[in-house]
Amino acid sequence: MGRAARSESWRISLAAACAVAGMASGAWGCSMISGLDSLEEAASVDEGGLLDGEVGQEVGESGVVGGPPASDCTPDPNFCNTHCGSATDNCGEPRSCSSDCGQNSTCDPTTHTCACAVDPNFCSSRCGSATDNCAHAVDCGGCDGGLTCTAGGACGCDPEATATACGSRKCGQTTNNCSQTVFCGAGGTGSCATSGDFCEANGTCCTPNNGAACTGKCSTNATNNCGQTVACPSTCPSGQVCAGTSCCTPESIATTCGASCGVTKTNNCGQQVSCGCASGQVCYGGSCCSPEPGCTSGHECGLGTNNCGQSVSCGSCFDVCPSGGSCLSGFCQCSCTQIQSGSFLTPQALPTCQPP
Repeated sequence: MGRAARSESWRISLAAACAVAGMASGAWGCSMISGLDSLEEAASVDEGGLLDGEVGQEVGESGVVGGPPASDCTPDPNFCNTHCGSATDNCGEPRSCSSDCGQNSTCDPTTHTCACAVDPNFCSSRCGSATDNCAHAVDCGGCDGGLTCTAGGACGCDPEATATACGSRKCGQTTNNCSQTVFCGAGGTGSCATSGDFCEANGTCCTPNNGAACTGKCSTNATNNCGQTVACPSTCPSGQVCAGTSCCTPESIATTCGASCGVTKTNNCGQQVSCGCASGQVCYGGSCCSPEPGCTSGHECGLGTNNCGQSVSCGSCFDVCPSGGSCLSGFCQCSCTQIQSGSFLTPQALPTCQPP
């Protein structure tokens, strides 16, 4: 039964009891019921429930509210192995890779990849038809002074084998016995056999370790094993944040907040974390509290507080005294009660309620 219905029921019962008592005893009615000024007063205090002005603070659940955002995408650590210059990586973030593509290579600004660079002096000391270092067919013309263009494409000179001229070089270029520029890389080019490898000045092919060079780093530059400067991604692997120039794994919110609530704390990665409580809890005295039913100190009526410091109604004296009563310091003081005798409600003689 709800508060209004229960209160109305008691008002009707008490009114009937008082009327019967008045007729039976003369005129004393219910005016002698101790501590009860009116039926309305007796019914005014409801069962336990939260009231306005709660001390326990309702706060939202914990969560990150500021600082570097956690990434939901893991940047390709080897993105710069196959790209050069400024490009957009697999996470849609700008990435600055080295524009140094090594000997006889250049960075194509359209594809952001290293491409073969034609040697402008390829035909120097050459004659006849040839294939340049980028596999283009070229005509280097005839020889001056009546010299014969030999099968090796040199005027009056038989070029040594490319392998002889290059020796241990695996890429780049050198000069043969006929003063021709020869290319020591794959397929007559100056490039390394493995795509993405970097041709060093001594003709050695180096495989960049860009991913390893940038491990744990973000928004900064690093030097890879080939001596190239590589811009590390601005984002970190999924679940991490970029704190300054280092990738950081945020500690759990529970670790950051501990038992605190209603405050903002900074975690190990510089993020601001709002410390809240789980659903159904309130923040009381800086700690999360689970409200329990009823009032503290065993109060049974009037206003009081629960275990979380919230203002609550402790109940009605109708739940303690059959005919109601008055609430004193949180405890009910029962007044005259009625008992059912046949079809009449008659007052029971108590010291506080005697007929005049």
